[in-house]
Amino acid sequence: MMGAGFRAAMEAHGLKPPTNIIPGRLHRFSTNGKRGDDAGWCRQFPDEQAGVFGDWRSGLSEAWFADDAPTQATRAEIQAAIRAMQIEREAHLATVAAETARKARELWLAGSEAKQHPYLLRKQVDLCAVVVREINARAVREILGYLPAARGEALQGRLLMLPVQRDGVVATLELIDESGRKCALRGEGTRTGAYWATGPMPEETVHLIIAEGVATTASCCLATGWFGVAALSVGNLERVALAMRERFPLADLVIAADVDKSAGLPMPQAVAAARAVGARLAWPVFAGTRLESQSDFNDWHVAEGLGAVKTALETAEVPAGGSAASGMKIAQNAGKRPETGGFVGFRSRYRAGAARVALARLPSAGQADNPRGPQRIGQDCVVDPHGGDSFDRRTVAGRQPSTPRPGDRYE
Repeated sequence: MMGAGFRAAMEAHGLKPPTNIIPGRLHRFSTNGKRGDDAGWCRQFPDEQAGVFGDWRSGLSEAWFADDAPTQATRAEIQAAIRAMQIEREAHLATVAAETARKARELWLAGSEAKQHPYLLRKQVDLCAVVVREINARAVREILGYLPAARGEALQGRLLMLPVQRDGVVATLELIDESGRKCALRGEGTRTGAYWATGPMPEETVHLIIAEGVATTASCCLATGWFGVAALSVGNLERVALAMRERFPLADLVIAADVDKSAGLPMPQAVAAARAVGARLAWPVFAGTRLESQSDFNDWHVAEGLGAVKTALETAEVPAGGSAASGMKIAQNAGKRPETGGFVGFRSRYRAGAARVALARLPSAGQADNPRGPQRIGQDCVVDPHGGDSFDRRTVAGRQPSTPRPGDRYE
């Protein structure tokens, strides 16, 4: 069978090659079984004596030769083909990133302030408009042309929109519906290394929390008053931690880990992230019997209050195998810092004194009848509905708003 060796080589690497491989032509195909996915690629050369294939999602890139001893000319052709694939890939990702950022900006401007959203009420956190807005699912469908889904289930009703940024520019939006289903906008690679932040990125910070989920990060920041970012997936924790260490080489980084639902131990990816950047590692330790559904700091906050969360974060230690010194080395050769936290598609223009913890505390069960309602930490945050500056009008320690200082806390 023509091309059998080439096909077998791809299958040996766990790929399911296209049914019909035409020599000399580049083919794209799915590597995750999902319709519309084209992360897989392959090209068999016209003489059928060599070919290249790979998976952009996993980083796989391999060459196949019909003979064990390929000629120098064949090797050069292989290298040129792989480089051509890389150039095409980079151009494709740049186009996807630009389009996703454009859609994110359009959705954000079409939204409104998130008020009494069921998801935030259940999580007992409230977020200032600088870090979250909401939009109806029907409006999302009209703008995107599709309805975002989580694990095959379409998001419904009122959707929270959380700006997810990388290097100071928002790359996409995280969407959360009333029942807690979550997903980002379609756009390959737009969430890799990106994060949601609890407010405009400060120039400097003494402490910085890195957690997995939005509600988890919010609870940690409410408990401590520290700035925080959410990696949005456990697999993204280390990438975000590396980015934060490069940006804040002298900061005290704290990884707020989720725990394994069966064993109650911190997730291995969180431990690895803490070791990689010399961060301290904290995780929730529930009093009494922990429910299997309880796995993060927000669950702990809701069950036992913010006091336990605060203590755990303040007393956390660097895990064995990691050190603050090793974390500092990562930033030694870092290039120029990206500009202060930005918004959809453009660099930030946040005024001095921007809120670092734009969050709010909801009353506990014992305070349910408080006529004043939620005590909004970020209640003075102001957002230009046209996507302009956001700022906090409050003074800090009796002085007028100025350039943020290390250790500034909003409580």
